[in-house]
Amino acid sequence: MHVEDIKAALRKQGWTLTRIAKELNIGTSAVSHALNRQRSRRVEQVVASKLGLPPHEIWPQRYKRGRQQWPNYQKAGRYPAPNTQPYDAEPGSLLGSHE
Repeated sequence: MHVEDIKAALRKQGWTLTRIAKELNIGTSAVSHALNRQRSRRVEQVVASKLGLPPHEIWPQRYKRGRQQWPNYQKAGRYPAPNTQPYDAEPGSLLGSHE
């Protein structure tokens, strides 16, 4: 669904982005960002419930076969792990360790 269609459907149900933001105790811009580009499971679930539709019907590009595809960095508190080599220090070779 286009974001303007989502907003229009919400208005038809008597909802505004401001009312949804107050219900979620977040800023209106956070709701707007979630509708447009920055994914938020919480906002998606609330908007979907207000419209009586499952989130994957509203944002099919964010879902695959009805299941949400979230990169690790978009899950709360998770960031992609950097490509690092395992640490192979020999015992006793750490700084401050003198024998």
